[in-house]
Amino acid sequence: MLRTLYAALLFAFAAAISAIAQAQDFRAVDEYLSEWESDEAPGLAVAISKDGETVYRGNFGLANLEHGIPIADNTRFHIASVSKQFAAFAIMLLEADGKLSLSDDIRKHLPQLQPTEVPVTINHLLSHTGGLREHNTLWGLIGSQDGDARSPAQAVNLLERQEGVNFPAGAAREYSNTGYFLLAEIVARVSGQSYAEFADERMFSPLGMTDTRMRDEVATQIPYRARSYFPQQTGFNNAGFDSAMIGSTGVITTAEDMMIWARNYDQKRVGSDAVFRNMAKRTYLTNGQLAIGANGQEYRKYAGFDTWSHGGTTGGYKSFLLRIPEAKISLMILGNRGDLDSAKIAFAMADILLAKEPDFAKVEAPAFTKEAGTELDKYVGDYELFAGTFFSLARDGDELLFSVNGPEGGEPVQQIAKGSFLIGAATNSSLDFTDFEGGRATGLRYQIGLHGFIPAARVDLADFDPASVNPADYAGTYYSRELQATYVVTAEDGALILREPRATETVMNAYQADTFRPNGQTYVGRVKFQRGEGGNVTGALVSGPLANDILFERIELPAD
Repeated sequence: MLRTLYAALLFAFAAAISAIAQAQDFRAVDEYLSEWESDEAPGLAVAISKDGETVYRGNFGLANLEHGIPIADNTRFHIASVSKQFAAFAIMLLEADGKLSLSDDIRKHLPQLQPTEVPVTINHLLSHTGGLREHNTLWGLIGSQDGDARSPAQAVNLLERQEGVNFPAGAAREYSNTGYFLLAEIVARVSGQSYAEFADERMFSPLGMTDTRMRDEVATQIPYRARSYFPQQTGFNNAGFDSAMIGSTGVITTAEDMMIWARNYDQKRVGSDAVFRNMAKRTYLTNGQLAIGANGQEYRKYAGFDTWSHGGTTGGYKSFLLRIPEAKISLMILGNRGDLDSAKIAFAMADILLAKEPDFAKVEAPAFTKEAGTELDKYVGDYELFAGTFFSLARDGDELLFSVNGPEGGEPVQQIAKGSFLIGAATNSSLDFTDFEGGRATGLRYQIGLHGFIPAARVDLADFDPASVNPADYAGTYYSRELQATYVVTAEDGALILREPRATETVMNAYQADTFRPNGQTYVGRVKFQRGEGGNVTGALVSGPLANDILFERIELPAD
């Protein structure tokens, strides 16, 4: 009897000590998040799960500035690209049901898509290796503007007309909203339900995620939804965001419901062991490199722990889900202000929560020797981030200078580690160099804080004199069957002007032979004109971010 009582007292004492330590952690979390407490600004909602239960909820700022409504536990937010793991999970459920295979050619389920030289499989879409053009860019290239209603049916129609790809399937990894949108379409066609219906029946409802919705129609009203905002010099502007796109985005939910979802990876209430094994698989590219992300999640080693995470940003909404399975910790950041760095917040909170874990290894900046003089020459050059968009590096004595689209006007960058240079302190953005050949960097990674990176390969631009260009050579009307859009190019006062559907005029500057980039706000990044046998311009290949070489044919309009 006394032994039992003694054991019970020891257990109660240990539980009390644990509760005190946890309370101290949460005070530190509250202190860290206090800068977003406001009755005049948008903010964020935070939830933390530990050992299978939600142990912290925090709400800071306003859900609606116009009506002064504070963010609360039941406030719903767009989670943007964090939605991708739901699309992946839905595919895994159907694979477990025997209704599809991850190795299926996507045209088995979407036969209207154009054939490609290397078949694109479902697994390619899951791992961002399909090479398909970015549908958000395609929308912009046809003149669709922010605030326009865009339906999934319209997006399917647009993608069915695409004859080209950015690269052969499996040859590279390129973040693809198109891929995850098509995964949602495959779920709908294979299951016989809408994607929203399938998600609710097979995932949300069984888990008890009662505050989670899939918005697949613009007219759908979502109660308790936070409005989103962008900061201005004084105050905030309502983003006016309205979208019904799904798969790559589209989930609207609360921080608490996302903790239910995160715990399912451990509790496996919905999904078989095979589903979870597939969700944790990462893909090897054709060059043998292991992709960092797949199945709507990204893997990284952090502070001695394996972590799975994904962030989201759309129309002023910000989100980040971080899972640390070994520590049985998950946390969710949901925000409605466009300047929120949700990944930075998530990992800062992880530092607080992991500090008492025996395997915690605080992330320290490694020691390095600052490079100077000719040591910097290996970084000098141009690196193409997207078609027509270059990060340019030049050297001035012991300083490396950074600029966009040419070395003119470069600003000094600070070296922060071996082969790493800070270019944006506010966003913790850097240029990281890891691969070299012949004494020169072969490419760089544009690292955007803890959100991930965009690769940019080195390009050697030919010497070119813009004065050699005759704008009149290119003037004309150009039509794309893939976009069903017409562009007009005119030569005016020695300048080449591009007119897109519903867009203002944009001056185009030549930077290589027959190759131009617009000098203004546009989705067009590069226009590469084509010449026929007689040397006359016959068409152009138009590219935008993650949507390359869309053919526009030069056409003759009938006389009035």
